[in-house]
Amino acid sequence: MRKRHYYKGEPMDMLHTVAFKEMYPIISCIVKLSSPINVNRLKKAVELTSVQIPEILCHYQPGKNRWVYSSESNHTVVIQLGENDDLFQQPVDFLKDTQLKIFIKNIPEPIIYMVMSHIFTDGSGFKQFLYLLANNYNHKELASNFHNQRSSESIIKALLGNNGEYKSKMDLPDHVLTMPFTNEAPILKKFVDYVGISKDKFLKINQRVKKYCLTINDVIMAAYIITLSRETKLTKISIPCPTDLRQFSTSQSLRIANLTGEYGLIISVENSDNIFKIAQKIHNQIMNLKSKKTFLQSIPKLQSIYHKLPVFFVHWIISKHYHVQSVSYTNFGILDRQFYFEDNTILHCLLTGSFRKVPQFQLAVSTYSGVCILSFCMIGSHLNKEEGHDIIKNIVILLEKWSQ
Repeated sequence: MRKRHYYKGEPMDMLHTVAFKEMYPIISCIVKLSSPINVNRLKKAVELTSVQIPEILCHYQPGKNRWVYSSESNHTVVIQLGENDDLFQQPVDFLKDTQLKIFIKNIPEPIIYMVMSHIFTDGSGFKQFLYLLANNYNHKELASNFHNQRSSESIIKALLGNNGEYKSKMDLPDHVLTMPFTNEAPILKKFVDYVGISKDKFLKINQRVKKYCLTINDVIMAAYIITLSRETKLTKISIPCPTDLRQFSTSQSLRIANLTGEYGLIISVENSDNIFKIAQKIHNQIMNLKSKKTFLQSIPKLQSIYHKLPVFFVHWIISKHYHVQSVSYTNFGILDRQFYFEDNTILHCLLTGSFRKVPQFQLAVSTYSGVCILSFCMIGSHLNKEEGHDIIKNIVILLEKWSQ
């Protein structure tokens, strides 16, 4: 007898369902190991995690905004690849298959590529998931009151107070960025590329950040905006800056969910501006926007209509008004030492986002074991990949020079 279980989605999950043609909504983690992972142990960890977070074995129904588990479905999450298989060309389909895929490749070096549905969770939630998976792999006990709190309503209500007016996320900036990538070959591939900032150099950058009472996010964004200005020849850069709404919650509950707000930054860039001047502009603008709680943008409105209108109509409204900006930025922050495998050594680890087809581009930033990684996921030509690499390399050069 077929058994089906349903798990309801949240309003903010729907924001990541409207741009499938532009970009498939994934978050991923790439891990290089000193030796091949214990596959059986990893499969057992996934199985235990799926009991705690059952949605990862479900497929998503956008028309109902829910996850569906069927006992007849094939719930293959851990997939071992051959020597000639390309990690980044592997198919994922969250509407027909699981919300998590783990691809393992041991030749020429042991690598794990974990892909999570962005419909289910954002970057901070994905980090919480990785800690939970590692916890289960390492046979650590969980707190007895374990519960994954996915709703954002308590956070939003606490932030709203009596003020319900916010700038809508559906507004487009006046100056839409377009990256000048070479429009070349009809044959496009998926690429993931990155540049690392060593532990020693990143420490120097952090020391200077503290000296000037800035944040590391201010400074990395400043180097990115300067680079974007040089590439596009624009003197006013409009770019979204995500912010984690969990910081406003008093609860310590696990929150593997979509809980990300967004600042719409508009930064002017003069020829004489350096990282410090741009970082100050970013810092001051964020503090001003934060005081007005504009990072909530259309979230309260979305929650309101979600409880009044049918899901299909809410989806239609979002599809008509919600826009994915072509050039963006995300900072996953620090993936700390809770993420480890006790029988192995992680040599290198990075978090990154969705594949974007050129001329779209997203800079993703993550830090593990003191090493900061700047990365991008691209659908383009080999030349486009080289152009993308030059962009993130120039950002790193700016940051390292500033710290000297």
